[in-house]
Amino acid sequence: MTTEENKFEMEQYTKMVEKYKPTKALIDTLQFGFIIAPKVQEWTNENLFPRILALGVKRVAILLPEEIVLQLALEQVMTESLGIEFETKYFSNEAEARSWLLS
Repeated sequence: MTTEENKFEMEQYTKMVEKYKPTKALIDTLQFGFIIAPKVQEWTNENLFPRILALGVKRVAILLPEEIVLQLALEQVMTESLGIEFETKYFSNEAEARSWLLS
């Protein structure tokens, strides 16, 4: 996946959040295969998180892949977002993630 493809997919995800307005989200990155560079993190923080937060998303469960580099990049995107107002938890098991979201 290229940076532009990633941005496109993230924009599509954000549009779905805007359309359906969920309060909870399960993000499956097990097959993600894209290392998020710092500039892409900044773009996400500036262009997507404010829109998602404005819609009332309160809880996000993220399924992480095994690759440690990707895990760290994904975690960093979430923790470096200034003013983040939703609760985020990382999982390697989908059933556990769903259970946490529904608790």
